[in-house]
Amino acid sequence: MHDHDHIHHGCTHCGCNNPVLKILEKELSSSEIITKLSEHKTPFTDHTEESVLFHGGTIRPLIDGKMNTVEAIGFHKGKVVASGSMLHVTEAMIKTGHLFQTRKLDKGHTLLPGLIEPHVHLVPSAILGSWLDLSPYNGQFLKDGYNTQWLQKQLDDYQNDPKNKENLNKNNYWILGCNLDPAFMPFEKSHTPGTLNKLVTFDYQFLDNIVPDYPVFIMSASMHTAYVNSLTLRIIFDLNKSIRDQYKTFENYQQTTNGQLQETEEIGPALKCMPIRQVAEFALGSFKHLEELFDTAVQRGVTFMYDAGMTSVQELILKLYLDFHQKKVRIGVAQTCLTLDDAKKLPPFTPIKEYKDLYSGSVKIISDGSNQGLTGYQSKPYCCYPADNLGVFNFPEDKEHPHPDEPTQTYLDIVKTVVAEKEWPLMIHANGDMAVKFAIEVYDAAFKAKKVADRRHRIEHCSILEPSQIQQMKDLGIVPSFLIGHVGYYGYPFKE
Repeated sequence: MHDHDHIHHGCTHCGCNNPVLKILEKELSSSEIITKLSEHKTPFTDHTEESVLFHGGTIRPLIDGKMNTVEAIGFHKGKVVASGSMLHVTEAMIKTGHLFQTRKLDKGHTLLPGLIEPHVHLVPSAILGSWLDLSPYNGQFLKDGYNTQWLQKQLDDYQNDPKNKENLNKNNYWILGCNLDPAFMPFEKSHTPGTLNKLVTFDYQFLDNIVPDYPVFIMSASMHTAYVNSLTLRIIFDLNKSIRDQYKTFENYQQTTNGQLQETEEIGPALKCMPIRQVAEFALGSFKHLEELFDTAVQRGVTFMYDAGMTSVQELILKLYLDFHQKKVRIGVAQTCLTLDDAKKLPPFTPIKEYKDLYSGSVKIISDGSNQGLTGYQSKPYCCYPADNLGVFNFPEDKEHPHPDEPTQTYLDIVKTVVAEKEWPLMIHANGDMAVKFAIEVYDAAFKAKKVADRRHRIEHCSILEPSQIQQMKDLGIVPSFLIGHVGYYGYPFKE
């Protein structure tokens, strides 16, 4: 597949539960891929000084919530040694016992604390960096004319590009797209009492009309739905015995799914059918796209990025990248915890005392989906089609009871194990109002077992909540970690 010019930097949806990496984990971490990623590369050695004193220009450190100017500031191994007068900082640097460089800022230059990016998904973004970007964003702005006609043009342009055409024909590659977000396309408003508004949907017939000759696989922005054409459905059906056993005939599979594959259960078989050479290609392109991500961060003044959901395979790829490239930002990660077994396997938490370029600082639990994808767990059904949809809860006791009214024992046990027994800081992904309610309740239950004073626990996204819940979170010491885009970009679709 032909690489695009740059990675997608405008995404505000959350890739917390990325099925592509989850399902293709084995393929992406194969010995062949890992060997090729490190082939002909020289390990990077950082020769920059570990100890440095800055003076001159304008220096504004953040101290006790204030940003008064100081004459000088000194650093050693990533930590501030001292700030204040030149004499004070020089004496403090000498006391470290290490040689240090002195750098004078020119007039007009300003030294400020770096910005923090608190919620990113580095490796998933890099892996999907070579897919066709179908997101609604142009930088920080929404694209004009983001609709079905726009989508048709993107697919037409892609399949008619000579470089892409060669891969599609010669290597039997699929057209892979990502970040398609129907929530931003004009939706069908109902003016009839008792009927529901409808988001734009894409079925196999829509895609067949645009791309009749090549397999198409488009991952939605919510990552809970994949849109495919008939050629892709045929490949999945022919190569997957369990699909044939379940649906009996191709026509039944085609009509039942309608080319709209939902959740890991239906998306998984499709991903497993992708050409292995194409999978290897977007894995091998991940280093290029990681470089672009870090360059963008530095350009925007970001010096620290926190990956909100790291798996062992993602960590393997990231560490391999860092072995061969300059470390441009500090990286913290939250380890993804999907089951009670995962929680029990965690080592006891050890607070970070020394500076590290890459460190594990918390654990991540994903309790529901996203509101824009109609999968955030709600107490009342969404006011749009399909009817009676409460979203998705990830910790039901069984398939017969997918929408409990109270947190399940499994959920309670996982949080208690992480927070009270292993003493890790925890991030719980919760979008819907019921998911937020459950998150507060499982934290409360875990704290009653044991609460460690200096841990920062968060609820990620926290999209739909009530004022009383904000007070509850404050009383419990839980931090809501919003994605601003959920209001700024999704406010109108949420309302309608």
